[in-house]
Parts: sequence; structure tokens; C-alpha cells
Amino acid sequence: MGYHIIAITGDAPEKVAELVAQRGLTFTVLADADLAVTRQFGIVFKQGPWLLPVPAVFVVGTDGIIRFHYVHPDYTVRLDADVLLAAAKAGRK
Repeated sequence: MGYHIIAITGDAPEKVAELVAQRGLTFTVLADADLAVTRQFGIVFKQGPWLLPVPAVFVVGTDGIIRFHYVHPDYTVRLDADVLLAAAKAGRK
């Protein structure tokens, strides 16, 4: 569909490199170890003494406008692939 996939994780860069190599990932994975980007998106929560990122998915148009977002505070609840595919198709229009 012409999208670029970018994953952002709160892990350290060394851990990200290890994850990419282990899983053979072919998309960009960026480290946000200090959660600066996560905070800018407003998807961080406090768990005891730690700040943790909330899993989220964004579909962004070439104009930089967010066309779709999915944020769920329970990290075990993930976005259904069919919903993401429909959002990606709709975002191309």
C-alpha cells in the first residue's frame, strides 16, 4: 500500500538492535529509551516508580496528519489486524 512501518520502543538502542537481528525485522525500529517521543504523543503512564509506554498504532498521511489511531491502556489488548488493514486502506483516500 506504500506505507512505511516505523516501530518505536522504550528499550535501549542496544536492545533494539538485538531484537531486530533476532526477529529478522525488515521495518524501522527506533529506540525511545527516555520516552521523550512517547511523552509527546501522550501515551505514557506511571506504574509505581516507572514510566511505561502505552502500546499504540498510528496511521499517518504523507501530509503528517494522523488518519487513524488506536491506543489501549491494557498492553495485552492488541489491535485486530483486519481493523488496521481497513484503516490503512481508508487512509490512502
